[in-house]
Amino acid sequence: MRNLKSTVFLVLSSVLLVLNSHAQNLPIWQQEKELATALKSNSARVIMTHYFATWCKPCMEELPVFDSLNQLNKENVLIQFVSLDLKNNRHLKKKIQRLNLPGNCFYLEPNASIMKDSSFNWDGTLPFTVMYFSTTETSIELAGKHTLQDYLKLMNNNEN
Repeated sequence: MRNLKSTVFLVLSSVLLVLNSHAQNLPIWQQEKELATALKSNSARVIMTHYFATWCKPCMEELPVFDSLNQLNKENVLIQFVSLDLKNNRHLKKKIQRLNLPGNCFYLEPNASIMKDSSFNWDGTLPFTVMYFSTTETSIELAGKHTLQDYLKLMNNNEN
């Protein structure tokens, strides 16, 4: 009886470990699907998609700007973060959870391309942000690190 309990415990532990390791990955970014979902399920006037990597110093330095932007415009802005890190694993998810980002976080698979399903004019510079204005159905692409004032100015100039 003791051997049976030990075996059952070992099997259940192994199953939970496997399930836990798969559940720890970030969801895969699918550009058109995520934008359509955001537009349908949210009344935000601005949808921001921020492409970054945890190994990119300017990316990490810019992240607090999005927290401030979210606090100032919580009802009007929806922020989505897309990680371009090399591996989508539980370590990446834990690292990103510690960042406490003010929006959903996704993972862009290494064989995917930001430009593949869109008309982005991205040269590979990180961070990279796309601001989509739902009221005018226009978008702005921003490569490099930007300030809160930069984003607020762009929002004020393009929301109407």
